[in-house]
Amino acid sequence: MAITTRPATLAVLGVVAAVTLGACAGGGSEKKAAGTTETTAPSTDAAAATLAVEAHDISLSPKDLQTAPGSIAVRYTNAGAIQHTLLIDGISGFKLDVASAGDVDTATVKLEPGTYTLYCDIPGHRAAGMEAHLTVG
Repeated sequence: MAITTRPATLAVLGVVAAVTLGACAGGGSEKKAAGTTETTAPSTDAAAATLAVEAHDISLSPKDLQTAPGSIAVRYTNAGAIQHTLLIDGISGFKLDVASAGDVDTATVKLEPGTYTLYCDIPGHRAAGMEAHLTVG
């Protein structure tokens, strides 16, 4: 190989390595807003139920959810265009935040039997109808 082509060969190898490492580092298809952190708490229950909730502008879907008591994994997806949050009335410390379209936030929460209200606490959103009801039992 001629010396004049070695820098080009090294540059190509560097690009290939960077692309390969970048593809491996992706970790999945979920989008997170820049500067936010995943709020998933470690679950001690391997068989935790999973609830999927979508935030639309301005509603939550589905409106009525049901699950068994215990550890519940909540997956919150922003299917709208603006920022949304998800809280559960009466459960302190639980809050998911999806800043823009396509963002996903997850967490695990332990719930006793009962009826809970899920809502978005962005000013005006809950009053506009961003609520859902969860029956645990």
